[in-house]
Amino acid sequence: MKLAILLFCLILAVNGFIRPKRQTYYYPEELRKYARPHAGTKFYQGTVGRYAPQDWPSWYTRTIFKWNGDSRMGPYHPNDVRYLAYQRARMRDP
Repeated sequence: MKLAILLFCLILAVNGFIRPKRQTYYYPEELRKYARPHAGTKFYQGTVGRYAPQDWPSWYTRTIFKWNGDSRMGPYHPNDVRYLAYQRARMRDP
């Protein structure tokens, strides 16, 4: 019985070490004065998710990736009901 409890505790401990965790890094404020990022570097922070894209208005679907006025055109996903029409129009227009 003690061996089973010991084995159970060992499995829990190892599982806690191996489990992948979200990697969020916070840059130390005291080191920011030494940072020399490239002049063209842009920093983005946000989340992207998809839920019921067929219910989204078209203007929102086309500018789904938009932060601080910088927009990334988001094409329709293959599961979207409008995907086939979007691909046909894309191939037709150069």
